[in-house]
Amino acid sequence: MRGQHNNDGENSSRPRKLIHDAQEYAYKWHEVCLRVHQGVADVDPDLATRMFHSAVLNYWTQMRRFSEEPRVKGQWEDEALWEDGEEDVTLSDIGDRYRFASTTEQLSEYDVAGGEDVQTESMPVCLSVGQSTRLLDKLDNIAHTLAFDAQPGEKEGAPQVV
Repeated sequence: MRGQHNNDGENSSRPRKLIHDAQEYAYKWHEVCLRVHQGVADVDPDLATRMFHSAVLNYWTQMRRFSEEPRVKGQWEDEALWEDGEEDVTLSDIGDRYRFASTTEQLSEYDVAGGEDVQTESMPVCLSVGQSTRLLDKLDNIAHTLAFDAQPGEKEGAPQVV
């Protein structure tokens, strides 16, 4: 017998594995960022931050498919993760604000004497390590609510892998 199927006919062990893998990958990069902060990792800090950002957004993408579940909808749409300017950022805002967003950075000043224009470069937006950590914690809370963090048979009602 294969894995159980949900109402959509999707194998219930597949989303569980994708979520687990995304979670593990995010924690791997969280650990690297901690080691960079402690000065014991031979990794460029900007690279570690960007990889943690990418890993936690992948985890967010896997969890997003469950954002309409009644047990987590309020957490997804209403609970603020942090403020961005004057606005609170919720899980439902992450995709629009941070997933494929970019910002323009100025590389040089206008050269009055030479008449050259200001040079700019488009850079992808990247969450800080603190923001990525808050996002990771919130996603873990939702995974716990949905019983995706329990091993088969640990929690009643948890998705079972057969």
